[in-house]
Amino acid sequence: MKKLVLLVSVFTLIFFSIYTSYINTNTTAAYKNYSINRVLYWVLEEMT
Repeated sequence: MKKLVLLVSVFTLIFFSIYTSYINTNTTAAYKNYSINRVLYWVLEEMT
């Protein structure tokens, strides 16, 4: 189960980096950073 969670989060991060390379507005960048931080925090919570 934790492997699945990790896999999904990695794909999410890859998707966000590809997505924001196409869209470079300030609001999108801020939203991306907020979302990535939330995902990373959630992964850390799940792993521990």
